[in-house]
Amino acid sequence: MHRECAQCHNTFEITQDDLEFYDKISPVIAGVKQGIPLPTLCALCRMQRRLAHRNTRHLHHSSSALTGEPCITMYDPLAGLTVYTQKEWWSDSWDPHMYGRPIDFSLPFFPQFVSMRKTVPRFNVYNRESENSEFVNYAPHNKNCYLIFGSWFNQDCLYGDTILESRNCIDCFCLEKSELSYEQVDCDRSYNCAHCQACSESSDSVFCFDCRGVRNCIGCWNLRNRENCIFNEPASKEEISTLRKQFSSWIFLQEFRTEFQRRKTERAIHKATTGANNENCTGDFLFQCKDVTFCFTVYRGQDIRYSSRVADQKDTADVEGAGNGELLYESMSTDFSYGCVGCTTCENLHNCFYCDLCFNCNDCFGCISLRRKQYCILNVQYTKEEYERTVSQLIALMRSTGEWCEFLPVTLSPFCYNETVANEHFPFTKEAVLQRKWQWKDPDPKQYMPQTFSTPDAISDVPDKISVEILGCGKCTKNYKITPQELSFYKEHRISVPRNCPDCRHMDRLNLRNPRKLWDRKCSQCERRISTSYAPDRPEIVYCEECYLMEVY
Repeated sequence: MHRECAQCHNTFEITQDDLEFYDKISPVIAGVKQGIPLPTLCALCRMQRRLAHRNTRHLHHSSSALTGEPCITMYDPLAGLTVYTQKEWWSDSWDPHMYGRPIDFSLPFFPQFVSMRKTVPRFNVYNRESENSEFVNYAPHNKNCYLIFGSWFNQDCLYGDTILESRNCIDCFCLEKSELSYEQVDCDRSYNCAHCQACSESSDSVFCFDCRGVRNCIGCWNLRNRENCIFNEPASKEEISTLRKQFSSWIFLQEFRTEFQRRKTERAIHKATTGANNENCTGDFLFQCKDVTFCFTVYRGQDIRYSSRVADQKDTADVEGAGNGELLYESMSTDFSYGCVGCTTCENLHNCFYCDLCFNCNDCFGCISLRRKQYCILNVQYTKEEYERTVSQLIALMRSTGEWCEFLPVTLSPFCYNETVANEHFPFTKEAVLQRKWQWKDPDPKQYMPQTFSTPDAISDVPDKISVEILGCGKCTKNYKITPQELSFYKEHRISVPRNCPDCRHMDRLNLRNPRKLWDRKCSQCERRISTSYAPDRPEIVYCEECYLMEVY
């Protein structure tokens, strides 16, 4: 079956497997299966819609609506939301039921939900159980961290995204259990490495790609358990030491980066799908998965479709960011949950629908900021019988308005589009955003002051006063700063000071990854047809898994 996407107008397919899967995960309420309607958007547009409701990186100065205490928040003060500090929100000093309201069955549900969302208090950022880490978001259990996002259990880490159990790391993306890492992408168990991508169990190496167990290597690719190499050739320790010292020069660093990227493109073997131990799967960055369809970054998943950044999930579709759950649909950042639809930033939910910032709740519909509740609708308490009867009526209303099992539209996002994760994966111009009647945030002129300092080429010549100077990004001209903590790191490891702002550096790292799309092309070795995130017109050498394993190992 083919349908036209209501947003991009491209044709997309709904397979028989999709239909059977939707029937399988359709929720049951009061003994009646509430079938999931066919999606109106294609998989990528559905993904974009969800991501347009998540702002991870853009922080604002504001104050608590409860006490007036200054705070850092992910919500623009102009958005008109009620924001409490993290400590205040988790306290028992306020009652979310005070903001409840009855359902108006003469109106669509989504506008009623969004109207209540403006009044119910929200926490400023998600940095629960963190210490000295005010400028982080979706980053619980961290200590002494600054501008890291979607990360947890770290210490002394700066400017990163998706960092796990690491220490003293700067400017990294998708890094796990590492220390003293700089500008790493998709690496784990690394020590004292910089500018590496897709490397594991490596140490004291620079500019390596897809290496395992290497030590003292520079500019290498596809190596396994090697040491003392430059461009995949044996080298003396003295040669490596001499070359590594030259990276303290910004000019030399850029020249070497260009040369390494050329060699990586022309000579390195790229695996069609990043991952391991998968069965009957399509997507990228899949690990220990079975029956996973068009998914990206999934760990230990089974029977999952059209989702990304999930772990330990089963029977789930159209989910962004979730761990340890089952039977989720069109939800985002919902962990340890079962049988939920349309939920956002929740934990430990069971049979909940269109809930936001709810924790440890069962059988709730359209609720916000509830904890340990059951049988609530729009934050109003019901009996079990009243709840089941009212929810059945509400779903019937949502079917008639086309809302049931659709995620909230982008027009109802609390964030401007260019503040959200959607803009990272689906970048739009201001004109395109406004044409769709989505929100756009213009740059703040105060963040684009003239640069007051010219950074020396060598890190040894950079004075401590750079920490109080105004610097301008070499790409977008936005102001940024070098903190004393990171300057100490750069000098200790002879790393040249970055010339771009953290946001542009993040996008540079993100762009090292392939897009969340799949193409058919041929294996560069055996010419077998493969599904891969490498477009057919890209110049890289792309192997199917069998040829890759034979060549690299």
